[in-house]
Amino acid sequence: MLLDASWQEEVYDIIFSYSNDIDRLNYKIERRPGFYDSNHRWVCVHIDSDFPNEKGCHRINLNTYSITRIHSCEGDFVRDSLARYGEDDGRQVGDRQAQHYVVEELFPVDVYTLSDRAKVKLDGVVEAVGREGVKKITVVGIADSTGPYARNKFLAQKRMEQVVLYLQSAGFGREVQYVTRAAVENSAKSRERRMKQRRFVISVEH
Repeated sequence: MLLDASWQEEVYDIIFSYSNDIDRLNYKIERRPGFYDSNHRWVCVHIDSDFPNEKGCHRINLNTYSITRIHSCEGDFVRDSLARYGEDDGRQVGDRQAQHYVVEELFPVDVYTLSDRAKVKLDGVVEAVGREGVKKITVVGIADSTGPYARNKFLAQKRMEQVVLYLQSAGFGREVQYVTRAAVENSAKSRERRMKQRRFVISVEH
């Protein structure tokens, strides 16, 4: 149900949910997945962004779906910290204690009403996160580009709204801050790949 993607797709989804510059999302893989003397798998990327607190090198933990801005991808990047270089701005620009989930197959084609199966999947996210101490939830709804762009954008927006409403009713109260985004990706060639494109990235910060 969750995290069903190759590492490249996982990296993309994590950066997509993290960045405020999604209209011109541009990044380069500097270090490929590896354990790097750790129990978790890590990737290091360089993000090009107009937002100063997002631009530069970031390490990504593929086990916890967290992302942290660091000084460099060179050397021991897993243990790198901006604070060591006097560059930490005090706003936790890194992983922000966030948990990231990718949920697929919530909606059939051209539909934005949650099915019973979709609700079970979202219940799984709620149970995995826990209902206590949640401060912020970012919901990114992604549609593929099959058909007219305006219709796909509309579907992505409406689906995202349905997911937010369900999360609110399932245990995350209205006092939680919600950040929402809707996006359309260029369609994959196969039907199976397009199904995976119609997904949600849900990031929860405590």
